[in-house]
Amino acid sequence: MKNCKKSISEDAIPSYKSHFVYMLSCADNSLYTGYTTELVRRIRMHNEGKGAKYTRGRGPVELLYWEEGTDRSWGLKREEAIKRLPRPKKEELIAALHDRLNEASQNSVEEFDATVGGRDPR
Repeated sequence: MKNCKKSISEDAIPSYKSHFVYMLSCADNSLYTGYTTELVRRIRMHNEGKGAKYTRGRGPVELLYWEEGTDRSWGLKREEAIKRLPRPKKEELIAALHDRLNEASQNSVEEFDATVGGRDPR
């Protein structure tokens, strides 16, 4: 995965409160890893220049990856673990999430087709 610019569609991003570790692609093609309890709000803050110092001046940013965990302690530990990974390992995490999202999307289309008998419901 040479270019990490394949962002996640907005409708796939969790909009509820929980504990998230996430990776962003910055305009300079660098990766930023962070922790938050409100993923959509935090991405918006990064893009408004109100996020981390690292992402200020490197926007716009795009969400490439997230994980959901149990609590703040988990999130901070996981954030640190991901930050320590070399870029190729981070790209593997990103690719694996995109594969899962694509598979889930395909399964939803197949379920829809089966529900309406494979015909256009209009």
